Amino acid sequence: MNYSKILTHILVWAALISLHYMYFPKLVRPQPRPLSAVTLQAPELNNPESGRLQEPPPPPRLFLVVLYVSLIAFYYLNALVFIPKFLSRQKRWEYGLIVLLCVVLFLILVAIPDQMMHPERPLNRGMIISSVLLISLVFIMSGIGRITDLWFQSEKRAQEIEYEKKSHELSLLKAQINPHFLFNTLNNIYTLASKKSDLTADAVLKLSEMMRYVISEAKEDYVPLVKEVEYLSRFIDLQKLRLTDKVEVNFQVIGNPEGVSVAPLILMPFVENTFKYGVSTHEQSTISISIVVGKSKVILSTTNQIFDYANILTASTNIGIANTRRRLDLLYPGKHKLQIDNLNNNYVVHLELIV
Repeated sequence: MNYSKILTHILVWAALISLHYMYFPKLVRPQPRPLSAVTLQAPELNNPESGRLQEPPPPPRLFLVVLYVSLIAFYYLNALVFIPKFLSRQKRWEYGLIVLLCVVLFLILVAIPDQMMHPERPLNRGMIISSVLLISLVFIMSGIGRITDLWFQSEKRAQEIEYEKKSHELSLLKAQINPHFLFNTLNNIYTLASKKSDLTADAVLKLSEMMRYVISEAKEDYVPLVKEVEYLSRFIDLQKLRLTDKVEVNFQVIGNPEGVSVAPLILMPFVENTFKYGVSTHEQSTISISIVVGKSKVILSTTNQIFDYANILTASTNIGIANTRRRLDLLYPGKHKLQIDNLNNNYVVHLELIV
């Protein structure tokens, strides 16, 4: 919680309310009538010392409480609810209607105490004008404040993304095309070559295409989902080279990935973990990986049994998941959902991306 920001808001409101009450009394207080023969004959309205009309009493406390509480409430409603829910989503007509209703409600709220105290007289015109000006000023100030805050957040997030991109460029190379993976793959390819298998050339081609993708295209902020799926498919095919018949791998893509873009290698850590911890050379195991593509959503689901339970809790694994969560927060703020569960010794990942 940002206590300094809260204190600043309190001090600003206290200053604004004090200035309004001290320097603009004519807008909220009923004005005295000019001197006339009638008023001169009414000693209760005259100042015996100066002969001038006495200043009318200040507005009732109920009026002031309703006035200032309503202003503060509408300020934060506009900044925290109306602008994010309507204006930020291009719902300008709905936002304008909400603002108009708030102005009418505000006028009704500030008029009720005055009518309760003085039911015999008409509404104070100065009070109405003051109320309209105040509520308009509040909506303008809250709008400017909220838009400025969103702009600063956007700039900060852009800087963080750029920093993350530069600082993790090398680590992504090491994480995705790591020496251990290269060693195993090259060893498998060597075995295929020694047996003069027809799969040797295809395995070498898949590995080279993976390395080319990471080195060149994965440097972009977003890449076509089609290429990301191709990368994952090559990775899975190369992993199968070292697997025995005891491991069943199910990989499917549901929907059309054409025209959809995602952050590069954002799905890879979860797919990689299925092979790292879900493979056994002694027991039957199944790895399930699915990518569902909707109109504005991409869903990755993975399920694998846990055979290396001790290592899945290690610091390196936790750091890898933490780094992925960080990338998701930076690249998909408020537009992703990640759920990881351990259900009956099965590691289940469900990731949703709004694209």
